[in-house]
Amino acid sequence: MDISTLNPFHTMMKKKRKDTGIILEFLKEKILTFRNKKVLFQQYPLSRVLTELSLNKIDAIAFLAKTKEREKNFNYTKTPIYTSNSFITFLKNSPINYIKSIEDIKNETIGIGQHAALCDFLEKNREQLTFEESSAENYNIVLINKLLFKRISAAYTYLPDSLFYEAKKSNTLNQLKFIKIPESSVSVYFVLSKNFNRKEQELIEKNLKNNHLIYKPEFN
Repeated sequence: MDISTLNPFHTMMKKKRKDTGIILEFLKEKILTFRNKKVLFQQYPLSRVLTELSLNKIDAIAFLAKTKEREKNFNYTKTPIYTSNSFITFLKNSPINYIKSIEDIKNETIGIGQHAALCDFLEKNREQLTFEESSAENYNIVLINKLLFKRISAAYTYLPDSLFYEAKKSNTLNQLKFIKIPESSVSVYFVLSKNFNRKEQELIEKNLKNNHLIYKPEFN
């Protein structure tokens, strides 16, 4: 079975030419508990992974946010694999230290990835906000650099720990702060191909209900 994860995913790394990471072990041990079936993980950029799944060239995407457009075309699991609080990233010296309403950020230019999913709070207030999209494959690094050079005043990624991870890798974490978005969480799901085996899908659904990860990071 060929299951794709989005590249880069913050807890995956190469070790002796092999993808490793806590999340992969979790998937193998808790979610993809098939008998007599080998699971192959491949990392692709978002645009490619969506194309590959639509053409049934891969069996599933392991982590994908829901959008209205994607829900029309893809088969999401009912239970998410992973849920996290939402954050917006600012420079350390930004005057913004909390977000209580849209008024606190409506004058900011927020960097996001191209076609990125948004948490409910941002999506609901999209028309009142200014977003600048990045089409780069690894847009987390681009967003950090734009923020540091003040080309944007804030940055948002659907999974906040991915931006945190890139900032830590690039030794820029001490120049940033992560501000929690009020009453807003995000989830990523398994997305299955149209030809996915029905019994195996039921097993994944059952395992997700028993092992749904809820992550509440505190970055600052």
